[in-house]
Amino acid sequence: MLSPDKNVVRDLISTHRELREHVRSHPGDTDRRRRLEDSSYTLCVIMGERSVGDAMDAAERHVHQPEGGLTAPPAQGGRTAKAQPN
Repeated sequence: MLSPDKNVVRDLISTHRELREHVRSHPGDTDRRRRLEDSSYTLCVIMGERSVGDAMDAAERHVHQPEGGLTAPPAQGGRTAKAQPN
């Protein structure tokens, strides 16, 4: 399974929080509300979750997860080897 870049996820978390706070204090700002909806959708898709709350939780876990997940060198014959823990 592919894993999203942690820097991208950090940026999405930050952007989502900023937009959420702005929309709460300025509910009539339709541009920022649309951007919040877009960031919510993006977080859900990238994190593979159906709700924004679950996506934010998964994103937080992801960015705090230690580096060095599963990696594997390419196998002979151009195929990829099964990933093994480091």
